[in-house]
Amino acid sequence: MIVFCGSIVIPVEAAENRGLCEYYGFTREQYLVYLESHENDNYYIGTPYKSGNNVTPNGKAQNGKGAMNCSGFIYDVISTLITKNGGKPGNYDIFRYSSPKNWKKICNDNNIQTYTYYSVSAALSSGKLEKGDILALYTNTNYSSSNYNHIGIYWGNGTTNRFWHSGSSGNEISEIKSVGTIKMVMIIKMTTKIPQKGDVNLDGKLSVEDARLLLRYCADLQTLNSRQLAVCDVNGDSKIKSNDVHCILSSL
Repeated sequence: MIVFCGSIVIPVEAAENRGLCEYYGFTREQYLVYLESHENDNYYIGTPYKSGNNVTPNGKAQNGKGAMNCSGFIYDVISTLITKNGGKPGNYDIFRYSSPKNWKKICNDNNIQTYTYYSVSAALSSGKLEKGDILALYTNTNYSSSNYNHIGIYWGNGTTNRFWHSGSSGNEISEIKSVGTIKMVMIIKMTTKIPQKGDVNLDGKLSVEDARLLLRYCADLQTLNSRQLAVCDVNGDSKIKSNDVHCILSSL
């Protein structure tokens, strides 16, 4: 259930709400690393837009000439992550065959966390956006179908206006936009989990592998990305040192 208050949305939480990563069985880190591996190549970027059931990026097409519509891009990313990481198929065909009218219902039926706002600026200032979340853009305020509704992946840092999508100009990373006037934005969360301190490999649990990675980092033998570094200060002293390794090991 969703309660609207002006341009602000107040979600009434369903029991055990989760993100798409939890639903499909891969981690947010696996998802982001996969996308980041292709943000500067032509695997997705530059693939022409074509309406209808088109889900093939240039990088997967036999002749290097693929075609995708907006939901086809999401479909290929999710289906690839499921295949690569042993996730469960679930109902990922919602991003291949389903209309925007049904996205909200399917999320509700499967306890997928969503937040809805009446403008792009309200969504960007909400504090709910994280890199990789799905954005459904509506040209109406009742989730009904329209040829000008759009969907893509939020690619900013939580407040910046960056959007990875397949639109009329082909697959690109741009500001958040649609062919029609955007009247409503639905954020579909990729995860509702808060990263655990010490979970250096971001697999959702503490293990000896986390301690090993952090020890190698402290010895300048390992590089870590910004998401990994954010969970490395285990003892809360605002420093990343071997003491944090001991904290991880003592918690096992």
